[in-house]
Amino acid sequence: MGIGRFGMTVGLGVDLVNTTRFQNILTKNNNYVDRFVTRILHPNERSRFYEQKRPEQSINLLAGSWAAKEALFKTLDTKHQKVFRFNQWYRGYKEGKPTITSDEYNEDEEFLLSVSHDGDMLVASVIRIAYMSSPYELSSPSGL
Repeated sequence: MGIGRFGMTVGLGVDLVNTTRFQNILTKNNNYVDRFVTRILHPNERSRFYEQKRPEQSINLLAGSWAAKEALFKTLDTKHQKVFRFNQWYRGYKEGKPTITSDEYNEDEEFLLSVSHDGDMLVASVIRIAYMSSPYELSSPSGL
């Protein structure tokens, strides 16, 4: 029986937003909203955004994606922050855990996500975990 991979937390990011800010964005003209949505949401998220039936669902989806990606950005090293784009990342689940992922990010890492809201406030936190095959590989993963 072999030993699996070892994970080490290498970053923690948190972002807090007021959802009223996103409600105000969604009241602007459709062209503005479409440009904003395209800049912030991954194509997987965009289709979900446009399928929402109630305004509060659209507001929470947009605000949650924004906060998750801001929190994620805070976990990244400088090299990856320089090339970061909001619409490259999307929220999902892995083994029942909420995550945030990019098809273009090729490091052996995982980003665990938690989003919670109460009234007009929404908070997102991201834990960045680097994986290695041995606990002795603890020397600065991904250039940290």
